[in-house]
Amino acid sequence: MNEETDISGFSLGPKILAAGVFAAGLGLFFIDRDFSGFYNAALFYFFLIIPALRIPDRRAVIATATFASFLIVLGFFLATAQPSGYPVVDRLLALAVLWTAAWMGASIKNLQASKQSRNESPSTPAENRKQELRFQGMCQSSPIGIFQIDSEGKYAYVNLAWEKTCGVPLSRAMGLPWWEVIHEDDREETLRRWTEAEEEGQLDVDCRVRRPDGEFVWVTLRSRFLYSDEGKEIIGTLSDVTKRVEAQQQSGAMIRELVRLKKELEKTARTDPLTQLPNRRDIEEKLQYEANRVDRNKRGFSIALADIDFFKKVNDVYGHDAGDHMLVEIAKLLRKNSRKQDVVCRWGGEEFLILLPETPVAGAKVWAEKARAAIEAHQMTHNKQDIRVTMSLGISFYQCAKKNVKEIIKEADECLYLAKGNGRNRVESVDPPPQDAQ
Repeated sequence: MNEETDISGFSLGPKILAAGVFAAGLGLFFIDRDFSGFYNAALFYFFLIIPALRIPDRRAVIATATFASFLIVLGFFLATAQPSGYPVVDRLLALAVLWTAAWMGASIKNLQASKQSRNESPSTPAENRKQELRFQGMCQSSPIGIFQIDSEGKYAYVNLAWEKTCGVPLSRAMGLPWWEVIHEDDREETLRRWTEAEEEGQLDVDCRVRRPDGEFVWVTLRSRFLYSDEGKEIIGTLSDVTKRVEAQQQSGAMIRELVRLKKELEKTARTDPLTQLPNRRDIEEKLQYEANRVDRNKRGFSIALADIDFFKKVNDVYGHDAGDHMLVEIAKLLRKNSRKQDVVCRWGGEEFLILLPETPVAGAKVWAEKARAAIEAHQMTHNKQDIRVTMSLGISFYQCAKKNVKEIIKEADECLYLAKGNGRNRVESVDPPPQDAQ
């Protein structure tokens, strides 16, 4: 049962005790004017009990009274042991020091007790209700969706912005598992991120929300996982970021289209539009790359420069469409009779250049004879007209840095000119180096 208190909140017991001691002290003062030991004891107790009146803590009052009782006994023995002429001034100074120490201790105890009382004072139901209404008002007026999820993973609270974004009314949202509104295609990834975030304490992920009308919106889902003695609490926000995501997707699609166009332009810049073979620009870079490789490993390569015999006559007799058709057919035959590492390009007009990596002159002549025979034997048909043509080829060889790419192309061209002069439909080559001949 609580001890009775007055309006100040202090216990009445110590006050009644102090009043009794005060009365006893006055009586002893008038009865014993010789400042005897009883008077000293009463005076000690009177001054020491005054600070206890300022202490709301009962234990502090008891401690102060106990200390005062000890000083009573001590003062009694000190007073009786001294002669009757004990100086009054010394007595008062000693009492003042003791009273000041007790008063300071009581004030500190009183301050600590007051702070503890204020900190431990529970909020009233009215204050709690007021704070709850203030929180709900702030949430309902927020333009961002706010939700709370219980320990079972179901919605315990959603605001108006959440209802508007998800298209789910409050009556249906309560008790609904939080993942039900997530788009089916994003649900597995979002659940995985959610599980990882439970350990980290927070979640931040972009996903889609499927509305009841079948439409979906992109949202940024943020959640905070709080743990207390009462269990796990999950509070989060849901922001509509559809416009931002759509803008990013459009920007991404535009970038991909630009990359595709760039690749097509690069391919077009390096590809002959008629035969779809590498053009002169592309083969020149490949020849220089191959020459650099040969300078390192000393394994040479050959090139063959080929020209269709009497191509102008084909254009004059059968038309330019027939000439274009013939160029496409010749390109197919050259590629068909080449290895994977060989590069066939359209050098210009009716001329083709073939790069034969790591191939000596003898091997290049074998390849050239095979390609020449295949073209001679091939019968092309255009507009129901059969057309046959032949091809002359000149071969050169690159083995070291003593010659550059332009020089071996010039040598191949001179060999081609020699093949034309020797009757066409033939292969001419430079003299093979000594090791190649061996």
